[in-house]
Amino acid sequence: MKYIITSLMCLIALTAVVAIFFMTTTSFAADDLFYKNTSGQWDVFGHPGNSTLNPACVMQTNWNDRSKLLIIQDLADGELYIHFTNNNWNVKGPYQTNHELVLNFYKGNGIYASFKASFTLTNKNSIVIRGIKHEVFLDPFTESDRMVFVMPGDVPNITVGLRGTMNVIDYVKECMSASKNEKLRFPKKGQDT
Repeated sequence: MKYIITSLMCLIALTAVVAIFFMTTTSFAADDLFYKNTSGQWDVFGHPGNSTLNPACVMQTNWNDRSKLLIIQDLADGELYIHFTNNNWNVKGPYQTNHELVLNFYKGNGIYASFKASFTLTNKNSIVIRGIKHEVFLDPFTESDRMVFVMPGDVPNITVGLRGTMNVIDYVKECMSASKNEKLRFPKKGQDT
């Protein structure tokens, strides 16, 4: 009986340690944020920056398997870019290589807008799309029902619902205004962002 109680206590302690680990290992620690808001499945937050990341306003949506899409407005240089992690992918390298995808926006049963984008495969389940033009992306993002990343080869496509995106854009504007009252941190010169 004593062995069972000791084992149960160890299991509870181990579970608590694992839970704390997962809560504290996100890229954007909640206590560092200068802005937070939610619209539909989208979270919007402002990150003040650190030694490797420029300050940014971020739109994020998550899946149950911990996959996530981040649309990032860099506050240092104005760049809009996407980081997507799909935990169901297992793409073979080479990594840090450039590829092309098609981004389709649907409204009802038809395509509202479509454009090609270059992306970098950063690891087996993550891509980054840099240099997105605001004028090309934001209108379809707010006016469409869903967007589909049409991936090359045998990599499964990604469909993202766009419920709540009109408010998300307003929240990003609020985040950008809030950033003016914050002490933002910029990476040291010579470091990648």
